[in-house]
Amino acid sequence: MRLCVKKLVMEVDRLKVFELPEMSEGTRYLFSKIYEPLSVEETVLLSSIDFELFTLDDVDEMRKLYSSILEANVHKAGTMTYALEKLPPVTLADTTGAAAFV
Repeated sequence: MRLCVKKLVMEVDRLKVFELPEMSEGTRYLFSKIYEPLSVEETVLLSSIDFELFTLDDVDEMRKLYSSILEANVHKAGTMTYALEKLPPVTLADTTGAAAFV
């Protein structure tokens, strides 16, 4: 299967831009200090978390945010990454007559 760069670019352009909804200060703290690092496989130490900066309501809001938005986007990104990783490499001969991306 040959990669059609033009079609790929059109599909990427069609995708909706991912935007996070408004969050409480505590939920933003949970998102930036726990979710974001864990989502890129960084270690989060319990000793680095300030438990006074969020409430149980913030934890529940984070849970709802993950189950309604983040989980689906993680799956989409994973699927797209998998598909792109399986594409054969493009050689210079494959790009003859086509504009190269720099």
